[in-house]
Amino acid sequence: MFETFKGFETTAYSLAMAVVILALHPEVQEKLHDELKNVFESPNEEVNEENLPQLTYLDLVVKEILRYWPPVSVIIRYTSDEVQIGEFVHKSFQDCISDHLVPKGAHIFIPIYEMHRKKELWGDDADEFKPERFEGEKFKIVPAYAYMPFALGPRNCIGLNYATRMLKITLAYLFRHFRVETDMKLEDISLEFVVVTKIVQGFKVKLTKRNF
Repeated sequence: MFETFKGFETTAYSLAMAVVILALHPEVQEKLHDELKNVFESPNEEVNEENLPQLTYLDLVVKEILRYWPPVSVIIRYTSDEVQIGEFVHKSFQDCISDHLVPKGAHIFIPIYEMHRKKELWGDDADEFKPERFEGEKFKIVPAYAYMPFALGPRNCIGLNYATRMLKITLAYLFRHFRVETDMKLEDISLEFVVVTKIVQGFKVKLTKRNF
């Protein structure tokens, strides 16, 4: 029951956050709409296995949404054995944890939100919403474990594929039909980190019908 709740809760809030962030960045929204017009012949054409891979900019947008406002801000891991941290640590963390021995039975808090905003890993524009950062060579310079909206490794979220596909399919339909606007300002938005990441002020957007 709890796993089902987590699955639907995180994807529902991720979609709501996606709509808000795109309303706050109309230039990204228009670029996405242009791609949708190029790929689909009508606003109600089905999103399927053939046309979904063609939505390359939508893929960048979804990845950046999950980086900028990850659905879960922190995860906890339990060490079943001693772990020596040192040679595999990224250089930006070496001063604080190099050669540190993590004992068996320790609880490790992994701050996903903080890692996704760390300028040493993502560059000086880490606090900006920029889907283009995930393009080809640009993303390759980012350390492997700097991006983990659904965690990584054998204990990662089993709903990863479901969540990303749901986001892409829903956004592909929504932004063919509507333009989304908001009076909210990014600097005024406060986040609440509970089971999932939420906007304290709520999801205040206005939908305007488009001519596709």
